[in-house]
Amino acid sequence: MIVYENIPEKVSEYRGTIEVYEDEILQVDLDAKSVVARHPEWRWRCKSRNGQILAQGEGYRRRSGALNAIDTQYAARLKVGGINYDVVPRGQERQMLVCPWRVVILDRHGDIDKIGALY
Repeated sequence: MIVYENIPEKVSEYRGTIEVYEDEILQVDLDAKSVVARHPEWRWRCKSRNGQILAQGEGYRRRSGALNAIDTQYAARLKVGGINYDVVPRGQERQMLVCPWRVVILDRHGDIDKIGALY
């Protein structure tokens, strides 16, 4: 679940950062040397605190599609009785609920639109 209010302020309180941004794919006509079409595409990139890229996704038509994919992949899987231990490595159950991912959403100009936390 992505939360936008009452999130940790220090970057050190997060497991890493997930950036969501828009990228344009240009279709170029080499004979006319002109741009035929521009296709906006939303992408996301997950970086650890040391800056290493852990995962990335691309090809989403809308920002909501990229956010939905991130939420599905990185959110804590909770069951009625607590944590789903099938998907959480042994010993990391508490860290999944205490230490969230930082989500930075950029607008189409590259400016920060929203900052949230993914639990």
